[in-house]
Amino acid sequence: MILAIDTQYRENYGAHDWDGEGECPQYWKNKGGSTYLVSGFDVSNASTVIDELTNLITQSNEYTQVFVINARLQKDTYCSEYEKWQKEEPMGDGVYYDTRVVRREDGTYFATKQYKGPRGQSITTYTLAPNGKEENRQYTEELYEK
Repeated sequence: MILAIDTQYRENYGAHDWDGEGECPQYWKNKGGSTYLVSGFDVSNASTVIDELTNLITQSNEYTQVFVINARLQKDTYCSEYEKWQKEEPMGDGVYYDTRVVRREDGTYFATKQYKGPRGQSITTYTLAPNGKEENRQYTEELYEK
């Protein structure tokens, strides 16, 4: 089993013209989100893993917010509807895969974001840190020859 965690990303349009003085105007707009697929944990401890990841993924400031909207156990073969749609309806743009996360033995969470397209692929790896931070981030890119 894997743990599927869906997030919501919001942007405060009121902050674009804010001069930093006084209270920041509030005009939040939902802008999508991400799906994290988590493996490498004891399923009987899923609620603790959800709490740990919620604390790592959630972020908030005057300009943006990310928060967890859903968490559930799924079969190992699960992927989000967005990833599935990209694979089934190829439009030449490639596939942005759901973020894969593995819980390491030391209790940290290692994430992998991947894109594969007609002209190349990229992989970003990092360790999840509090407030949505990415520690030890590495990015690799491979462009295919024509």
